[in-house]
Amino acid sequence: MADIIADGYVKVGWVTTLSSLTSPTAVQLGAGVDLETFLTADGLGIELGDEAVDTSALNSTFSTEKAGRGTVSIELTFKDQGAANPPWTTFATRPTGFLVVRTGAWPRPPTGRPPRGRCLQLCRR
Repeated sequence: MADIIADGYVKVGWVTTLSSLTSPTAVQLGAGVDLETFLTADGLGIELGDEAVDTSALNSTFSTEKAGRGTVSIELTFKDQGAANPPWTTFATRPTGFLVVRTGAWPRPPTGRPPRGRCLQLCRR
């Protein structure tokens, strides 16, 4: 299987409201604050994981475990371009909203429509 290169085709934004988590409208996704130009090349980190629960008994001869809680870790690294730029003004008050990540999105759509992406991730705060 060939690798898919997505350099330049990732949109990252912050939106405060969405009418639906399963099918947000293109207008709502495009109305957020664009953040991708302020992120470093390795500045978007989203990791999903599972914690394990030990199920061994006192008289067990080997260790056993089952899948436990899921974990999500999100890390954003912004370029320091002054305190008046969108990342600093958007997150200064720790707002409630959604981090929207679209991969395979056109960086600048030719018709001014919000970009479409092949993969959409929503992370709620």
